[in-house]
Amino acid sequence: MKKIVFSLLVIVMMFTGSYEIGFANVDESVKVKKEIIDIAEKYGLEVTSISKKDNLQRKSVETEKSKKEKRLKIKNMNEFETFLQGMKQSEPVSTIKIKVSELAIDQVNTYSVADNVYSDVHTVKWYAPYANGSLFAWKNITFNFQYTYDFHTNKFVFVDIPDKQVTSGVTGITGGISWNHDTGAGNVVGVNKDNAELIVEGHFVFGIDIGDFELGAIWGDRWVANCSFDEATN
Repeated sequence: MKKIVFSLLVIVMMFTGSYEIGFANVDESVKVKKEIIDIAEKYGLEVTSISKKDNLQRKSVETEKSKKEKRLKIKNMNEFETFLQGMKQSEPVSTIKIKVSELAIDQVNTYSVADNVYSDVHTVKWYAPYANGSLFAWKNITFNFQYTYDFHTNKFVFVDIPDKQVTSGVTGITGGISWNHDTGAGNVVGVNKDNAELIVEGHFVFGIDIGDFELGAIWGDRWVANCSFDEATN
């Protein structure tokens, strides 16, 4: 009889212990999930999906190295916050010089065409080390523009930059980050109309692994670049 009672007590303790461990795991997962969301909201990162990987998923990811699906690997919350701090910092962009076509230079040098309007397309790019330099990437803005030569100032000047022909993208080593272009605009600025201001808006799409969690997120961003003609072509 004593053996039966003892066995029953052991069984009850085993089940009780397993339930306590189960609830502890659930509570910890909820806590970690909330912490991820709180940090994301602090830096303006929109979380679109978040889920906890089970043991089978973790083993599969570790075995296959997840080559096809590029995702950022972040170890802990401190690293996650440091990454977002790096993303939030906007790098200064100086005026980018662009060259005009050889045809335009030849025609201006021979004075064969006065007040002629030329059309061209150019891509300006600048180094953008996201996340404190952990990702080596370049921001790109491609735009169509019209320009002419001003014989009063002896400089090439902008005539027009169609908004619909201003696009953007990211090149380089970007890990689990991709860029979606939303809108683009170009403005001719300066007293002599010899500068162009390019403005694009879009959003980064993230795939991130934070410990045992898989995270999908969106980060809205706005880029501004200034361009002028290379003086060597004037």
